[in-house]
Amino acid sequence: MDSEITQPGRGELPPDFPRIAAIDIRRIRLDPPISFYSEGRRVTKNEAVELLVRTTVGFPVLAVTPVLFIGEVPVSSYRSLGNGLYRFLAYDPELLPPGARISVGWPDAPSSKVPTPFTFDPGAFPVV
Repeated sequence: MDSEITQPGRGELPPDFPRIAAIDIRRIRLDPPISFYSEGRRVTKNEAVELLVRTTVGFPVLAVTPVLFIGEVPVSSYRSLGNGLYRFLAYDPELLPPGARISVGWPDAPSSKVPTPFTFDPGAFPVV
């Protein structure tokens, strides 16, 4: 079936997949702090790195959603702000390698990563 070629998890992004046009990065304080479970433990975070991502068109609505990769580190927590603007949050900034290429791809298929022209520079973003 032809539609299987562009299904997430197959290792390839569809040819018409949105491209990243801009990324604004900043460290933010979470007030109130956010709690979630990670590896079976409850974790509370009061800081995160926010990546505001502008795409050429909106992400497709599929069962599996795309993620950003900072080097090899996936950043999957995001929400749409509308019109091709997305707010990704990385809760462990110490894991994000300085100078790493920012890519977009499928969470279970790192080979699907498409590099963007952007790199992660922790010294360049303000704390708000």
